[in-house]
Amino acid sequence: MAKTERELTYVPAASQAHIDGFIEMLWLEKGLSEHTQQSYRTDLTKLAIFSNNQGVKDIAVLTTEQLQDYLAYRHDKGLSTRSTQRALSAIRAFFVFLISKQVRVDSPVSALSNP
Repeated sequence: MAKTERELTYVPAASQAHIDGFIEMLWLEKGLSEHTQQSYRTDLTKLAIFSNNQGVKDIAVLTTEQLQDYLAYRHDKGLSTRSTQRALSAIRAFFVFLISKQVRVDSPVSALSNP
């Protein structure tokens, strides 16, 4: 990640709108627990903040390479493999959601393997 005097810690509006739509779908269509919804929201928020610091204001447009950078960042921070696998599961489901809503036509996650 490029070093700056101060890293951004907020989620841009475009990313937040996609995350909110995804979490709403988890509740309405999948009936997932509040805990699962919160875990997914946390994982996607962390991705959105990382992406924002990389200059990407909407996580819906991320590439496979950018996701690989995020996974490398998590590894460099010493986050556990299990935690990263859970985050990748949330990210994978998020991009399936974006495809179902015709926001994307492909998933940048499909070329990634589990850590």
